[in-house]
Amino acid sequence: MRNIPENPFAPRQYGELVKITDRVYLFRNIVNSSIIIGDNGVAVVDTQVNQMMARRLYNVIRTLTDKPILYAINTHYHWDHTNGNTIFHQQGATVVAREMTKDFMVNRSPRQEAFLRSRGFSLGEPPFLPQQTFPHETELDLGNQPLHLVHLGKAETDDATAIRVPAEECIVSGDTIMTGSFPIFGQPVMNEGLMANHDWINTIKELRTYAPKCVLPGHGPLARDPEIDLLIQIESYFLTEVRKHVEQGMSLTELLAEMEVNLPDWIRSIAEVWGTPRYAILRVYRGLIDDPEPGWQHLKPSAIPSADAEKLQQKTSELQEFEGYRETAEEVAEG
Repeated sequence: MRNIPENPFAPRQYGELVKITDRVYLFRNIVNSSIIIGDNGVAVVDTQVNQMMARRLYNVIRTLTDKPILYAINTHYHWDHTNGNTIFHQQGATVVAREMTKDFMVNRSPRQEAFLRSRGFSLGEPPFLPQQTFPHETELDLGNQPLHLVHLGKAETDDATAIRVPAEECIVSGDTIMTGSFPIFGQPVMNEGLMANHDWINTIKELRTYAPKCVLPGHGPLARDPEIDLLIQIESYFLTEVRKHVEQGMSLTELLAEMEVNLPDWIRSIAEVWGTPRYAILRVYRGLIDDPEPGWQHLKPSAIPSADAEKLQQKTSELQEFEGYRETAEEVAEG
């Protein structure tokens, strides 16, 4: 049985700053944030997995510039990309996202939160909602640093937004592009992601029409052509193989057994952090069947088992106690 990774929403103290250009930086953590600097101010894209990491991200930005943070942009609704919105709103930033992203943050939140909490993840308070929304695309300007926010198509989520930074020849992709480990193909309890169609691959191809010199991914190191090619190769493999086995009349149990034992070496060699080949199989399979319940988790509950209730309560109590100490320390430091 696969162990659940350490709670990504819990307080943690790491994060690596990677310089991409003189005015664009990637803050590497379990989820990435991007920092874009203009003459008049700063935009941060994706606000981190929790408020503690958002504070750290803010402090890192302050080592680069004292310019105001004008915008906090969410590439999609997932909690790990929006959980620091409150911190940047408190610092004066306008939170920006697609209309669909704001809608998903409200209407998908209960199901998303219930699943994550049942698996031992302590999430904290709900993310601050976007203040400025747009239907498909919009333009922002940081001062001689224009930003083009655009929905290129469905990817890990239906609401995916890419941020073009034309002056730097970069694109911030959110989870449309993920590198460094096996991809996450959508939340287990939602109908999204690699749903047995080529929507995601088509979105990647659309992104490539802008010919960016580099892509800042939602997870993992900076993406260039080889990393993007590998993502397309992974998606194409599972789309083809799962459909083939379903069309042969295999049950889900038979399909998993057959595919997992015959995974090619190039798939087996990819590191697993969150996503796994099993999750990919289940995701594509879910897109090929009729089922009134969203997502694939109910089809194979053992894939991501529930957390032990007693241990979950203990961890929650420890986190609440820690948060109390942290808040007291902040009050003392602020006078």
